[in-house]
Amino acid sequence: MQIRFLLLLFLFFQVGCAPYLVVSRGAVNQDKLQEIKTRVAALRGLDFKREVPIEIKSKEEMRRHFERDLEREYGNEKLQKIAVAYAKLGLFPEALDLKKSLLDFYTAQVAAFYDPETKKLVLPEDLGGGILLGALQFLSQRDILGEMVLAHELTHALQDQHFSLEDRLRPSSNDDKTLAFHAMVEGDATLSGFGYLFGGIDDQSLALINQTVRESLQEARSTLSDVPEAIIEELLFQYYGGVSFVSRLLREKGWIAIDRLYSSPPLSTKQVLHPEKYFDLPDPPTRIDLKALAALFGPDWKEIENNVLGELM
Repeated sequence: MQIRFLLLLFLFFQVGCAPYLVVSRGAVNQDKLQEIKTRVAALRGLDFKREVPIEIKSKEEMRRHFERDLEREYGNEKLQKIAVAYAKLGLFPEALDLKKSLLDFYTAQVAAFYDPETKKLVLPEDLGGGILLGALQFLSQRDILGEMVLAHELTHALQDQHFSLEDRLRPSSNDDKTLAFHAMVEGDATLSGFGYLFGGIDDQSLALINQTVRESLQEARSTLSDVPEAIIEELLFQYYGGVSFVSRLLREKGWIAIDRLYSSPPLSTKQVLHPEKYFDLPDPPTRIDLKALAALFGPDWKEIENNVLGELM
């Protein structure tokens, strides 16, 4: 599980430091911002309906923001129940402090996020990057990381302005369905971010993007051993699963077909993991109703959490 309501962009780079020129001295480079907005809008074929406010926050301020959102979406009691339920399924270790684990992870790894409720894009004061990334930026005189982060998050703003993301990202009693929607949204934004850097996307660049995402996330797994695997899998799935799913449609029918996905999104992680179960032979999830549980557990059983997990878990 995660902060469902925010559209978070995570960084999974090697240790190192790279120039972050899009944001300097607590302010965004407005000329570069307008250039990125213009190119992203042209790439996606969608116009910005309104301005996107941008806030620059320190790591401490971002952590406080994440904590407020966790409390707003779940509350401490709900988080404790989720931790107990996931532990019963063997997905979390016993006695996990879920709130602290999530806050520590987000504070260390989140590069930026778009908040569909406030309609704001939030950036950190600085971003870490890999040694190779730093060399590329020096040679190209471009802030590759900063530009891609902005392109990715501005795509989320476009998605929200055209397809109304706010209510569709809220926590529900079907985490699997919500996670599938998140993956579609992140796949769209990730491809848009790469498309901005490449000046467009063709079959060759699509293959390269998918390979890059898979390899980067595979490497990331080895550096996140202190985070429960179920949390990591949910987060990484949004990128590798979402990029693969959206790539198929983009390759065959272009960005306009991606827009149509928002009116009929995938309904389960199974459909994202196996795109043919969405595109070719639709295989919607089967609803399972649990009845007469007292007969199985006895009269003193107590419901801890009621939710839906799918193939990913």
